[in-house]
Amino acid sequence: MKPFSDDGTSITIGDMTIENGESEVAFFGQLKITADKAGLDRAAKLLEIVTSVHAALASRADLPDIIETVDADAVTTVKNPFEAP
Repeated sequence: MKPFSDDGTSITIGDMTIENGESEVAFFGQLKITADKAGLDRAAKLLEIVTSVHAALASRADLPDIIETVDADAVTTVKNPFEAP
């Protein structure tokens, strides 16, 4: 995954999903890092992703102080026109 390059890539590690976006990378779910080889593998994958996100941000000379995101309260729910009344 190349961070901030598209709005379609996602990766799953354990029960955690990492979704790539052009303006954000989102982490959902939970990830158990156990004290065994499987936990070490999951930790290494997570570290690789977080490191690549950090590198992508650090390399941007035009990085803004903050970006505007969609406020969940600003979203309007409409009735499904295909749903039976």
